[in-house]
Amino acid sequence: MAAAPVISNTAAQAGLNAVLALINVGGAGVIKIFSGAPPASCETADSGTLLAALTPSSTAFASAVDNTAGGATATAAAITSGTAVATGTAGYFRAYPHTPTTTNAVIQGTVGASGSGDDMIISSASINTGDTVSCSSWTVTQPDGSGTD
Repeated sequence: MAAAPVISNTAAQAGLNAVLALINVGGAGVIKIFSGAPPASCETADSGTLLAALTPSSTAFASAVDNTAGGATATAAAITSGTAVATGTAGYFRAYPHTPTTTNAVIQGTVGASGSGDDMIISSASINTGDTVSCSSWTVTQPDGSGTD
């Protein structure tokens, strides 16, 4: 069996920057926090209850960098602009583009409070209507083919 194709770290950084540009330009993207488990893919319809919508800062992500563990990483700026519209336990997030041409999310993942090990860390996974919801940590990684750099 032939080895799977791999990309360079430079390509991983460029690819990650291109993906994040969909939500990064002017900070006009939106991050929605839902209850329940993430859908099967970004193309699958939203599920669960929409708990809050957060607006990223004007530069949502810094440029991707080599993470030395076999890929590129970009870290989001703090996001503090969400007000809860429903009560529930946060389960997943979806980030949508700044100029949506479809209802598909750009990125989705798990969400939880500090220490949860989830993809995005928010102020509290227990959300009540009217709460201010903020994101303190969100890092996105694009693997390259090296395994290490």
